[in-house]
Amino acid sequence: MSSVDRKAVIATEQAAVNRAYAYWERSRSANKALTKPRPWNQDCPESSTPFIPDTPPELLNAYDDLGGQNLVVLRVDIKETSRKETFYIGRRSVKNPANGNRVVISWSSPLAIRCRQASASQPGNVLLRRILQCKERRVLDYRDDIDRRSVPLQETERKQSGDSSFSASVLGNFLLEEINRGRGERMRDIVATIERDQLRLVASEYKGVLIIQGGPGTGKTAVGLHRVAWLLDPENKTSIKPSEILVVLPHRGLLDYVSAIPQQLGISDVSIKALDQLWADEAAGSDDELARRVKSDERMAQVLRRALENTVRFHAVDKLPNSALRISHLDRTLRLSHQDVRTVLHQAFNSPGSFKARRAKAIDLLLDRLITPYVTGRGRGRSDSDIRTSLRKNKAFRTLVNRLWPEPSAPQTLRRLYSSRGFLTQSSSGLLTKEERESLFREPHLPLTPEDAVCLDELRYLIDGDVPRRYRHLVIDEAQDLTPMQARALARRCPSRSITVLGDLAQATGPHLYQSWDQIARILASGEKWILGELKTGYRVPREVIDFAAPLAKATAPKVSVPESLRPPVKDSVTTSAVAPWRLLEEAAAKAVALAGSTDDASRSVALVVPDDPEWTEETEQRLKAARSTTPRRTEMVRVLPVSRIKGMEFDHVVVVEPTVIADGGPAGLNQLYVALTRCTQTLTVVHAAPLPRELSSASDIPGMAPACDRRPLPGPPVESSSRASDELCQRLINEVSVDRQDPLHESLRTGLTAHLAQAGLRPEDSPVADIFRRTPDGLVLYEVLGSGGRVYLHMRDGAVRLLEVAETFQEKIHRKFLVLAGEPVEPWAAASIASVFGISVIWKRGDGWAGHDRDLALRE
Repeated sequence: MSSVDRKAVIATEQAAVNRAYAYWERSRSANKALTKPRPWNQDCPESSTPFIPDTPPELLNAYDDLGGQNLVVLRVDIKETSRKETFYIGRRSVKNPANGNRVVISWSSPLAIRCRQASASQPGNVLLRRILQCKERRVLDYRDDIDRRSVPLQETERKQSGDSSFSASVLGNFLLEEINRGRGERMRDIVATIERDQLRLVASEYKGVLIIQGGPGTGKTAVGLHRVAWLLDPENKTSIKPSEILVVLPHRGLLDYVSAIPQQLGISDVSIKALDQLWADEAAGSDDELARRVKSDERMAQVLRRALENTVRFHAVDKLPNSALRISHLDRTLRLSHQDVRTVLHQAFNSPGSFKARRAKAIDLLLDRLITPYVTGRGRGRSDSDIRTSLRKNKAFRTLVNRLWPEPSAPQTLRRLYSSRGFLTQSSSGLLTKEERESLFREPHLPLTPEDAVCLDELRYLIDGDVPRRYRHLVIDEAQDLTPMQARALARRCPSRSITVLGDLAQATGPHLYQSWDQIARILASGEKWILGELKTGYRVPREVIDFAAPLAKATAPKVSVPESLRPPVKDSVTTSAVAPWRLLEEAAAKAVALAGSTDDASRSVALVVPDDPEWTEETEQRLKAARSTTPRRTEMVRVLPVSRIKGMEFDHVVVVEPTVIADGGPAGLNQLYVALTRCTQTLTVVHAAPLPRELSSASDIPGMAPACDRRPLPGPPVESSSRASDELCQRLINEVSVDRQDPLHESLRTGLTAHLAQAGLRPEDSPVADIFRRTPDGLVLYEVLGSGGRVYLHMRDGAVRLLEVAETFQEKIHRKFLVLAGEPVEPWAAASIASVFGISVIWKRGDGWAGHDRDLALRE
């Protein structure tokens, strides 16, 4: 088509878009007038009650602001019998107010869904499908991906058939431009770019538990949020209201990140919450790893049920004196037999219902047995209900009931379970191991933890049948991190079991690492049928990044497919930089600042991802602040984020700091690293001092990466052959040692260890550069003492680097090297990581002695 013709087409489409905006604005103004409160009538004060519009609440915001997005995204020509019809698809349904004819149909309507699911090889009744590239009201360009009017299908278009997507060679330029557009601080909707595999799941009519498995960049979160809009579209006749939907996100950072989507999709009144917000008011403490895993395990539901039911004191019946079974009431003495009480307790205990309902049944049955002879012998007088009411208030009767069947609260039951070893053993026998039981034991005054809050949710349901609020549909994002107990609590909030579940097993970082969706699906569906849908095509993450990170996914979730990225190859999408340990954070900050901004002067988001520890975050923030002060670039879009707070988010550029430390951060370390490496839409930069994890060693052929053999920590500053370099290193170490020795904790540790070694006859010495050293037949043993703050991995790592530097200053052979701490490392894995990465052992003060894996080697010849 000639350039003149193309301009003519754009002009035609621009006129249609102008018309759509004009009608939209008229409808928007009319809608606001409908919902404007009427003035208060002073002659009729009672008319001051709040105005309630006739317009349904779910439609009040139907013509609200578009959030900066364009109204129109597609033109479609269809053939209905012998008549051709042209219509436009957009973010809102727009009608001509004069005649009610539709000018724009909503992207989520059944007709729009059918047209977007058409393909070039199976177009159905679609004659033309024209993608419009708009910047709000202005039409910039267009592309016809289906055109059956007169031009034959191009061969490349014929390849678009298939259920998921088409090859990268025909990936739409508009989609690529959208992907390459700078990422701001908020997620954008995918109305203009949604692909067929995504749309198929957005518009799924399955009414039960639908699980959507998808790797990084496949659009899981967007699919879930757009499914909410589809469910609320009146044309889809689901009859679900916005207030009946709950969207659960994994953390509050993602909550803020997706906050613009409802506005862009024209929906309101949908509850969107971070997972921890569901129980936030009750959790102030923390658990160790084992306790956290036990409390969140599905077995804990059985332990809690037993704990509750063990409060019923069947054994106490036979010990009751006869006097306790006599109830004086008015002019009569009412009696129960031991057998009566036993029968009543067992009958009520084995009946269905909540604990509270069964207790109430036991009371009613006891009252039945008490008043039967009373009613039989009294003749005329008070009614049965009056007698029951009076007996319920009788002190002797209430004492009897509370003695046999107490009425505990959920917090009371939980605290008793944790603080009484006997009660804990009784409630968990055959369910938990001795070690697991011991992990739960604690003093009753300690604050509750996040896992305890979920247990309280379970107990309240067992006691009262209580559920905080019920919904008709749930959307659960990053559901691979749900614990079984959290899944039970969410399932109770949705009795219909209409749930959209989004996640990726390879990105699981919770206390339970699932190899399949079976357990979570079984809990959420409560034994009913569920289905699994997959998103296998990656749109966001560059192909080189996926290839680089794929070994981690295969190691952690071998049964899960790694997405196939449709992004064309881009040079330098992945780079790695091995640096000296003392330069690690400065280098990472400098690279992040350098990535801010771009050649087109667009604002580019940059995430500086660090291991999950506050000191890493604080230290990196300081380096970033220093780097910002030396550059004129716009760096407001650079954010320092711990690895635990980036799931579900995306950035133009990502800088990952020290992957090995992330990978060593517990059982889910490799999964967390996989998440960190796959957050970018443009480039990934890895900055490291320690060797990369072995799972990534096979990716050494990625452009820009150093060979695997070169990825190693540098032992110290590069000491040249000249004496000047050695002298400068020694002088720097001397200065640092003199500063350390001003720290009272450092000196207390150093002198204490010196005395211990001297008493053992090991002849400790010190020097201007070394805290302590001693000679052995095999060589020197060096000790680096860490004072205040030294128990945190970040400082331990700095100490290890300095000890390597100290070793370089000695001319003699070094046999062993030790870090000396004032107490056990804060991170349980820290000592092992120092030993693995640097070849340095860690010992620490414990009471009057010393501890550590190599303690004996440190304290003897």
